[in-house]
Amino acid sequence: MPDDFYMPTPDRAARKKMLEDLDAMLNSEAFVQDIMGYQRYLEQLKALDRKMDELSVLDAWGLPKQLSAEDKQELELRMKETAAAGEIFLKNVKEKASTDNAIKMDKGVPGMVGKLQGMLSHDYEALQTYDPAQKQSTLPEILENARTKTIMLGKKEIKSLGGAQSSRIPMSLVNEKGEVRQGFLTKASTVGVLKTYKEAITAASREAGTRKAEEKWEAFLGKYREYKKIGSDKGDEYVVGHLLETTFTAKNAASSAINFKVLLAKMGIKATELDVSAINKFVQKLQPANTVANGFNAVALELKDGDRIDRRNSAMSTVADLFGKPNLIARATDVKFTDKEGEIVEGTFMDFANGLDLGSGKKKYFQQIADDPFADSAEPGSFMKQIADLQVIDYICGNLDRHYG
Repeated sequence: MPDDFYMPTPDRAARKKMLEDLDAMLNSEAFVQDIMGYQRYLEQLKALDRKMDELSVLDAWGLPKQLSAEDKQELELRMKETAAAGEIFLKNVKEKASTDNAIKMDKGVPGMVGKLQGMLSHDYEALQTYDPAQKQSTLPEILENARTKTIMLGKKEIKSLGGAQSSRIPMSLVNEKGEVRQGFLTKASTVGVLKTYKEAITAASREAGTRKAEEKWEAFLGKYREYKKIGSDKGDEYVVGHLLETTFTAKNAASSAINFKVLLAKMGIKATELDVSAINKFVQKLQPANTVANGFNAVALELKDGDRIDRRNSAMSTVADLFGKPNLIARATDVKFTDKEGEIVEGTFMDFANGLDLGSGKKKYFQQIADDPFADSAEPGSFMKQIADLQVIDYICGNLDRHYG
């Protein structure tokens, strides 16, 4: 079974939608009706799903029940029976496909069953590791563990690679079949412009050293919101992002401080009321948050402090899959790993992809493309087609980090 079927797996809502889609496919793909085992598989799968629904029902407090040893045993048995029925069905489909070219194992009903089997494999593995005698958990919690991969790094020191926005740790990931994926791990990163702003406000207030100035600093964001006529439907992260985009410069804190003082004058606030040294301290502390990514996150996407931004990698990978272009960008997966201190850390794992960095002084390649952009020895025009596909994905996902390299 392809590695794609193991990580990541959909949540319960997506899984139930897949079952509905499978029902519709079974009715539309007549050949399935003639294949032995499909009816038994479908009955087993639906019975398992009903049981999982039963164990996921919320009580009066909005919580599902904790899974007992008996519940675990019953679920394991149902999962094994369903998986066995699925394998028999897929085997019979494969035999049928050998004499019928119209049947594709990775499409339609066979493809959907293959994905469901992969999900079942993950769920079963997670259930096996669950020990209610040690610590009781709910079924949704156990299934969530099945949807992410935990990578054990042990005590080995690892070298981190990467640029300004994130670091990438080279490593190999091994799936349940023992297949190795070479790639890079990016530790989880979150939005934090409001946190940085509050730290800058605290530093400025201390620098000013007066209660009056401290009150002025505390009230500044609200005053800025009023001055720019930013509605209350926009969060404070949006307001900080707006301040960064319109006032701060990419050059340095000194230039941003000049702009900020001009802004204060336009708002009718005297620099002496806030204290000039406090203004410089505020700008110095907030300047590192002045990045294209932070402005885009806070203003365009309206993300909140704490929202995960590293998941864009896996999200874009999923969008490419949905558009039927799984090889357009390197496949990425949400993962968890245990660091050398034994702490569980979240992040995303991205497959290694062979390629050429056109930003490394290799301008001749640009010239070759410009001379004849549709000359592609493998398939005429395929390079330009891939570039166009990439632009569509970037536009839909709001990607800012595509450059000539």
